[in-house]
Amino acid sequence: MVSRRAPASRDGNEILDTRGDLWLKTDHHRVCGRDFPARHFLVCPRTVARHSTVLAEILFRDGGRTPSGSETANTSAAVETNPSWVVHLPEAMSTPLKWLLQLMHGQFCQPNAYGKLLMDRYEIVVLADKYSCLKLLQPWANIWALDLDPYRAVAPRVLCRVAWLSYKLGEPKVYSAAIRRLVVRFPADSEELELALASMTLPPSLEDSIYHERLAHITLVLDEIQQCLDELIDINLKPSPYCHLEGGRGSKTIDWDVIDCHAKLLGSLIQILARDKLWPLPKPSGLTDLSLRELGCTVSAMAESSKARRSYNLIKSAHISCAVSFPRLTLDHPDPSPDYASEDSATGTLTSQESRREQADLSDEEYEVHVSLGYFYRLTASEQEYMASQARLFDR
Repeated sequence: MVSRRAPASRDGNEILDTRGDLWLKTDHHRVCGRDFPARHFLVCPRTVARHSTVLAEILFRDGGRTPSGSETANTSAAVETNPSWVVHLPEAMSTPLKWLLQLMHGQFCQPNAYGKLLMDRYEIVVLADKYSCLKLLQPWANIWALDLDPYRAVAPRVLCRVAWLSYKLGEPKVYSAAIRRLVVRFPADSEELELALASMTLPPSLEDSIYHERLAHITLVLDEIQQCLDELIDINLKPSPYCHLEGGRGSKTIDWDVIDCHAKLLGSLIQILARDKLWPLPKPSGLTDLSLRELGCTVSAMAESSKARRSYNLIKSAHISCAVSFPRLTLDHPDPSPDYASEDSATGTLTSQESRREQADLSDEEYEVHVSLGYFYRLTASEQEYMASQARLFDR
């Protein structure tokens, strides 16, 4: 691949084409503590228009013969060539716009020069999508797609960036995993998640998907818990799915020993639910301050008979193997991938296991056994079709 150095900038003005007759003007932006200063870019308007149909529409009308949306250049001493054609792009941030314009003018760099941080890659893909020139990123798309790992992201903003990049780069598995973590790790009233969803460019319907997926799975979990409670209350239940003594496996008469076992199991479940502020059992729509991950820890505590014996000492030795079960939910361990503590997952700062426990606000025992709740996000037909088309766009 041919490389050549970009022309030098002059007093905040970037000269991308010394023969250019168009200045593209950007405003100052501040995003996540980072400043993107206002800039002027001297470019060839026809080169820009060939690569972006959106910019072509902004720059030209009447078949490309008449400049459109221009303003008179400020006669600043810094603008030595002082062309009279200036177009203001108020929403574009200077750094990602510079990258795109360099590509349009054939000024290629190594892939890592185009965003070592996840945030940089997100911003350039947002801008390339806005101006309909994603194809320019083809040489870097595969590398960026391979770097996406939702299991290394902690902050909602980072997960939203991963979701956007995977959606636009055509990575359905990564996209599904990113949504799963957004659904499982954050409660409905998470201010951090709400801020990310409100302030970022996101895939279509991502916010609705998170809300409906969380509500649907919380409903499933609470229904399972309620069914377990109802069965423990029912003294006529035969055979018992929880008491493993012989009398609980088909006796036609009331077995008071089994009823006593059920009562103790029921009491231990209610104690666990009350400890986690889930008693009386809330309606799914009212459970806004608890994440699915935290709800999974509660289900784990109820499902672990050894933990119930050790913590509450309610079940006598003859019933040592008796325990509740949740057939539609899956016992699992926490995500094996290390989490990144920083705002940007690409910075490479790992948290310790102790820090991760503190972040999750889990005790040692709760951290060791976790219920994944059997949940993973299933792509809709339109999402599958779109990401397949994006993969074809980048020749993958």
